[in-house]
Amino acid sequence: MRYYEKSLDKNYEKLQDAIKKLYARKGDLLVKINRDRTKQATEECNVWMGSVKKLEKEVLALKAEYEEEKSHKFKSVRLCPRSNLSKRMVEKLFEVQSCWSEGSNFGTDFLVERSAKPIIKAKAPKIEDKPSLSMVFEEILECLKDKRVTRIGLWGQVGAGKTTIMQNLRESEEISELFDIVFYVTLADEGNEERLQERVQHQIAEELQLDLLQGSTDAASKISKRLESMRFLLLLDDVWGTFDLDDCGIYENEKDSKIVIASRHCGNCREMCVDHLIRVPRLSNDEALNLFQERLGRKLYSEFKSLARQVIEECDNLPLLIDKVARAFRRKDDILLWESGLNKLRIWPGTKCDGMDDAFDLLRFCYEELDEDGKVCFLYGALYAEAYEICINYLLECWRAEDFTQDVEEFTAIQKGQEILHDLLDASLLENGEKVKHVRMNKVLRKMAFKILESDDSKCLVKPGKGLQKAPESKEWEQKLRISLMDNKFSSLPDKPDCNNLSTLLLQRNIDLAVIPRRFFESMQSLRVLDLHSTNIAELPSSISCLVCLRALYLNSCRRLLKLPGKIKALKHLEVLDIRGTGINSLPVEIRYLSQLQRFRMSLSKIDGKSRKIRTNHNIILELSLLEELVIDIHPENEWWKQVVRHITQNVAVLKKLTYLSFSIGEYHSTRYKILDCFRHRICWRVKYANGDGNLPLPEVLAEADAFELIGCKGVLKLSDFGIDNMTKIKSCLIESCNEMETVVDSNGITNAVFECLEKMYLSNIPNLQSIWEGLVPQGSLARLNTLVFFKCSKLKKIFSSSLVQQFSDLQHLEIEACHQIEEVTLEAENNGMNAPVLPSLKSIVLVGLPSLTNIWIDDSLDWASLDKTISMCPLLDSHPSWRTVL
Repeated sequence: MRYYEKSLDKNYEKLQDAIKKLYARKGDLLVKINRDRTKQATEECNVWMGSVKKLEKEVLALKAEYEEEKSHKFKSVRLCPRSNLSKRMVEKLFEVQSCWSEGSNFGTDFLVERSAKPIIKAKAPKIEDKPSLSMVFEEILECLKDKRVTRIGLWGQVGAGKTTIMQNLRESEEISELFDIVFYVTLADEGNEERLQERVQHQIAEELQLDLLQGSTDAASKISKRLESMRFLLLLDDVWGTFDLDDCGIYENEKDSKIVIASRHCGNCREMCVDHLIRVPRLSNDEALNLFQERLGRKLYSEFKSLARQVIEECDNLPLLIDKVARAFRRKDDILLWESGLNKLRIWPGTKCDGMDDAFDLLRFCYEELDEDGKVCFLYGALYAEAYEICINYLLECWRAEDFTQDVEEFTAIQKGQEILHDLLDASLLENGEKVKHVRMNKVLRKMAFKILESDDSKCLVKPGKGLQKAPESKEWEQKLRISLMDNKFSSLPDKPDCNNLSTLLLQRNIDLAVIPRRFFESMQSLRVLDLHSTNIAELPSSISCLVCLRALYLNSCRRLLKLPGKIKALKHLEVLDIRGTGINSLPVEIRYLSQLQRFRMSLSKIDGKSRKIRTNHNIILELSLLEELVIDIHPENEWWKQVVRHITQNVAVLKKLTYLSFSIGEYHSTRYKILDCFRHRICWRVKYANGDGNLPLPEVLAEADAFELIGCKGVLKLSDFGIDNMTKIKSCLIESCNEMETVVDSNGITNAVFECLEKMYLSNIPNLQSIWEGLVPQGSLARLNTLVFFKCSKLKKIFSSSLVQQFSDLQHLEIEACHQIEEVTLEAENNGMNAPVLPSLKSIVLVGLPSLTNIWIDDSLDWASLDKTISMCPLLDSHPSWRTVL
């Protein structure tokens, strides 16, 4: 030990020399990594970088001990600790030297092609005409270029424009040049620190294509290793609570990665250790005036100028309020209506205290402008968790079940619901979600809705996503009109709550809920909507027969549920039944008694020994004379499902009211597109074939289809292999993630027109696609096609040939995104003899992320000035002299 004690200083110097040498090796590797942003370090290199970082911390700790030891006055007393410290330095020296040797062996093969997703751009609200927001944007941009600033805090009042600035950061081309990848995460105020961390990890893992298992303990480690060699920008919007980013795996790295945190609280930003704070001011008077004019319409503004200025004053120069109030005033074309509207605004003035209360009453004005049906539909949205994305079809079904959208002379209930939904979206009381055909409620508006609900004698019990370990006591359930306890963690329910007036009960995604008490439903005779989907229940209690007014029952994804109870036949008014993803593998005999059933969704899952039972139940669905929607999800390995589908297909004409029929073979959900919008008011027969082997079962079913989705199938080289004659009725087609597909149609040997009825085609993530058509194009083919979309077709070099482009007389929308080898939209060499006019109906064109694109069109036959154009991330096109002036 005395040897180590005498060698302390020398061992310290050796350790410092070794760690400097290791740092130098790490720095050399980082320079090479930074040089090419199309590549990233291998996992082996990332692990080594992590080891260096760990050693760095350990050597710093030893250095601190050494300096403390050197400063100690009574060294003779410290003999043993000095020896121990010296010995640990020697051991650490060997580790550092070993790590350096490992790093020296990388050579030049430590870089691979980058696997992270590219930045996908969307439209953000413009800020060019709002100097106050533009100045904040530019200040953040300067901070992002400053090596001394790592974390930036953005704070300000609700509705001041923080989210607008964050969206512009996400979509800025300058930002995309500064960083390898941008993460955008919106955080709600509900949930504890752990849930906020999980949300951030989930979003980042999704962008990085990392597989994080639920409850995984090494999520932070996986994320940190992947981010170690990347220059990333993390945008955290709507931060209402603080949490430790280190626990998420978000560390400062050597590549000048940055974090921007947006919150209404300055304190939240400080607690999350920001280096620079920026406050978002209210709009100036001129900016508020310009925004109000833009949203209202300048012609209408000029007619009511004096009143309009007073309306703007009541909006407190907040963009959120100005936008919503201006939209509400658009419908007022009389001075008396304007005066009445202004008086309503003044009755509900904003509070000036800290927080969002100053916005509530002003926003309530927009609510008061709704009719009674619109008001109750809006308040229904507050039953769902903050930032929760609600499927539009589901929401419309709940409204209908609650009788919010009573049939009237001009409309059916669903059509009336669509009209109300349109009004809510138009008034910005609901907003479109990130998911296709989903909506969500702004958090400010949700809190306003709560305030309104609370003033209504507390008839609602709303605690979604609160992490409740125990369901509310029976007393809290008494005389409630609506109860929402979704997304909690309780495992039991009250035995028999007094709920005679209860109309909606939402218990979905309580994954620990396995048993419903036998008498639970006995006092719920008025219940109309019951959502139990994604719970762990194995059966429904006998008291289900008490729900004589029930109209919508959601049991989907209750995987332990093996059958429906015989007493379900008492639900004579049931209109919607969803049992997809349950253990129910046959057509339940009980549904023949549900004479009012209009929407039925079920699965035919993989199971053995049930074929005899299935055959006996073929006619049950055909007995449901009011059926409007039938959805059957099918496991492709079953031997017996074909009989069910064939029988329904042959006899479907019996169902006179059926407007939507869907057969989905295999499980796979499209990530970007839904193809059924064009069938909203028409009969639609949809077939989806996912994860198959290229041999489509029951081609006669496809022959009747209006919409066809081919997703994730192997061995499919071209769509026409399924038989052109089987696709004559197709109006909408989606092909996604079919990795082996090379072309859509091979017309060799075909003389008749192909895809005469096709209106919309989406081609997404098809890496080997080289063309959409091979061979001659028969006259009349694709004559009705109005929408053509390409996304991530990396080998595609051309879109239109001469014979093909002249078929697209009705094409209105063309979109090409992330197709890296596209050079020309129309190839000049092939189109010199083209007959004008071409694409006479084209209205909009989207070209995004096309690094090889040098030319769009061969002549001036298109009226570019009249087109709605979105063209970005096309560097060769931007620099082309003949296109700069056009674009």
